[in-house]
Amino acid sequence: TGPRVWTGRQDRPAAIRPGSGRTPSATHRRRVGIRAADDHADAFLALPGGIGTLEELFEVWTWRQLGYHDKPVGLLNLGGYYDSLLAFLRTSVQQQFMGDWQMDLIRVEADAARLLPDLVQAAGFSPAARVDAI
Repeated sequence: TGPRVWTGRQDRPAAIRPGSGRTPSATHRRRVGIRAADDHADAFLALPGGIGTLEELFEVWTWRQLGYHDKPVGLLNLGGYYDSLLAFLRTSVQQQFMGDWQMDLIRVEADAARLLPDLVQAAGFSPAARVDAI
């Protein structure tokens, strides 16, 4: 089989809104699903998205930092979508709330055609043979 990249979008529930009927237990079930994805994914990729995407990105990035997994984490910065977030994170490094080594745990690229082969190779697969399998 080919490499499996978790984007978090496969079974994402609708946004939680007042009166939507979504409960904290439903949110908890989603988080358990994300953790289960760790067992089935070879890499993690955050696409441009909202607060749920950011939460998932920071969660898998934190897991990587803590050594819960050693899978590559990618951030697809299409059209500069994450430029402000990346500037904030660089400020966190400058202010010594984070280290450069933590920033090195994520791969940031504006072009999916360059990021996907990088993630596939970092996951231990041959990019040329496996990118088409995603």
